[in-house]
This record gives sequence, C-alpha cells and structure tokens, in this order.
Amino acid sequence: MVNVCVDGNLRVVGGVLDIQAWVSRRLVHTHNPTVTNDATFTAQSILPGLNHIDATTSWTNTGPEAVDALFEVVRSRRQIRTSQPNLTFFRDRATAAVDQAADTPDLMSVFDSEMGGGFDRDTAAGTTPKAGTLWMWKGISTYTVGRFTVPAGSVLNLRYRCAHYSPSPFANNANNNSAQYRAFATGARLQVWATPVADLGSV
Repeated sequence: MVNVCVDGNLRVVGGVLDIQAWVSRRLVHTHNPTVTNDATFTAQSILPGLNHIDATTSWTNTGPEAVDALFEVVRSRRQIRTSQPNLTFFRDRATAAVDQAADTPDLMSVFDSEMGGGFDRDTAAGTTPKAGTLWMWKGISTYTVGRFTVPAGSVLNLRYRCAHYSPSPFANNANNNSAQYRAFATGARLQVWATPVADLGSV
C-alpha cells in the first residue's frame, strides 16, 4: 500500500516511505584545487598578478528536478611578508555559469576580495631604505559567490583564481638592502549546495 503515496520526490526503501535525496538541502560537490607559487618571491608581479590558484571544476544535476545551486568558496589562511617600502596584495575572484564555460576571473577591475599592504619608512644613509618588514595573516573565511538555477541534466561550471601582485615602483634593495618577500595562499575549497526549487505549478 505504501507505493500509492509515491511521487517524484518520494521513494520506498525497504517497504518504508522515504524522501529522495534532492528534496533537502545538501552538499553536492567539493573541489580542492592545486596551489602553485606559494613561496618566497624576488621580483615584482604586476596585475593581473602571479597565480597561486587557477581552478576549473563542474557539477552536473543528475536529479529529475531543477535545483537552486549555491556556489561557495572556502579560503584557507593567507600569509604575506613584504619589505618596506614595497606593497604586496592577494586578490581572488570566482565565476560560474550554467551549461556554458564560466568567465575567466578578472582580477584587474572586478574581484571578490583583496588583502595585503605595506609601508614606507623613508631611507637611511644614501638611498637605501630603512629596515622594516610587514607580516600579515588572514584566517579561514567563506563567502557566497551566487545562487544559480540548474535544470535537470544541466551542468554548473565553476572557475576560481587567486593571485598576488606587488605594484610599481618595486625596490629591490628594500629592508636595508635585505629584501624579503613571501606570499602563501595555502589553498581553497570550492563547494556547491543544492536546494530544491518550489514547484508552484502543483500548488
């Protein structure tokens, strides 16, 4: 008799009425991209910067109904060290699209976040900058990129970039002629949460 109650959002498991997986909010996709260039650097990097993460991934809605897909980025800790009088920054950007390639993230004019800095303590004898190094850390953080309606059988394509840059002018003799620089993005996780779309036609 339990089968008479089954519709597209229900199922029978061991003779017991149950809901389908797509009926409730759930984590449907995670991707941990490869990190490159996490190290000490010795040369200037101008925008769009030196990539630490440049990732592409996708999720296919294999269910029979459309879902609202929430795209989130979980950033691992960030670390910057820059010798005065220079500046160093991290920027990141994520994009997504349904059934087409996600746009290449633009770190020049549109970005999701930026962290970094520096300072200028003038020069010592001659033109050599005074000693000084700025250290910066940022803990784990999460942000929502957006919500996308993904029909049954459609693909949500994701793209994420994180890069560091050091704007001009760049002093190779910084920190009293002992320049020290490092930039660590350490990682990120791209994840998709799926939530059912209300079927207003059946109300």
